[in-house]
Amino acid sequence: MSDAREQREQIIAAALGIFGRYGYRRTSMDLIAQATRMSTAHLPSEAARDDRAVVVPGVRRRR
Repeated sequence: MSDAREQREQIIAAALGIFGRYGYRRTSMDLIAQATRMSTAHLPSEAARDDRAVVVPGVRRRR
């Protein structure tokens, strides 16, 4: 698996866990960045590179 794909999978897993624990309203990019040990500035760029749609409560990305 490529590093970029591993990072995307790490972001998705962290986001799902945080959404499950805190809910949509209390989840933030800061929490996801902290969980993945990435900067908040890096997260949107990783999401934009993903060519898949992943549905997280209230969030839709291309698949």
